[in-house]
This record gives sequence, C-alpha cells and structure tokens, in this order.
Amino acid sequence: MGKLKEKFAVKPELVEVEEKFEILSNKIQNLVTNQEIDVKRATIEQLRASPVQLPTSEPGSPKLEEISLKIQTIEFKS
Repeated sequence: MGKLKEKFAVKPELVEVEEKFEILSNKIQNLVTNQEIDVKRATIEQLRASPVQLPTSEPGSPKLEEISLKIQTIEFKS
C-alpha cells in the first residue's frame, strides 16, 4: 500500500514539472520567433542599403531579349 501512496504523491510533482516545462517551452519559442524576425528585418535593411543591382532573371535562364524574340517568332508564325 505504501508504493501506491508514493505513486499518487509523485503525480502532483509531475504535473508541476510539466507546467513549468510548458512555460519555459513557450518562452523559448517566443524568443526564437523574435530572433527570426530581427534577422529578417536586418537582412531586409541590408538589401535596401545595397547599391548592387540584382539581375532580373536567375542565372542560366533565358534573357528578356531572348524571350521577346521567341514571342515575336511565335506571333509571326501564327
């Protein structure tokens, strides 16, 4: 009977530990989210301040002139 009492005596402590764990988990999650926002904000600010002109297309993709020429060729054939 003593072990049965011990089992039920531990349960409130486990509940308390679980509640503390949830509180800490939420705090950590909020901190991580805030840090992600700060990093994204800093990246955006750096990109805005950057004098570099970014290309309008991805490397290896057709240039705008090539696409326009293909469209004209297709329209001409139609």
